[in-house]
Amino acid sequence: MALKRNNVHGAIAFQLLYTERAIGPILNSQFYKQVATKTSPARFEFPIAKAQYLLNRAAEPGEGGDKRKFWREVMGFDSLEAIREAILAAVTIDMLQPQSQNAQGELYRAYIQLTGPSGLSRRIRTVWIVLFNEDVARFVTAVPDRLGGLQ
Repeated sequence: MALKRNNVHGAIAFQLLYTERAIGPILNSQFYKQVATKTSPARFEFPIAKAQYLLNRAAEPGEGGDKRKFWREVMGFDSLEAIREAILAAVTIDMLQPQSQNAQGELYRAYIQLTGPSGLSRRIRTVWIVLFNEDVARFVTAVPDRLGGLQ
């Protein structure tokens, strides 16, 4: 059927047909299906290997990525289990705030107040990922929040 450009109904039909052709591939894409089936987290997963990541030095001493210095020297953690248990004891599902999304799933952040064995208390930003079609919040990282000074 040929559409006349000066026909209002024809113009609307043409626009709908164009929109369907443009959006159709998006609606059928894997990304859209993953987003459409996003679930809320129901529990946490924090492998001990991720705690090891926090206690390792990722950069040269004194440079911006020295996680070990913060967690060991400032907060006083020297045990993988202790840091893992302290974070898990402080965070709840209700604290998770959507942050962003990547190809694997939805990223969440949660701010916790953590007191280390050294006696210092800091506000910590934790990051978690919930993979598409799953309900497990998996630990990604924990860093001191810039607004959460020493107490």
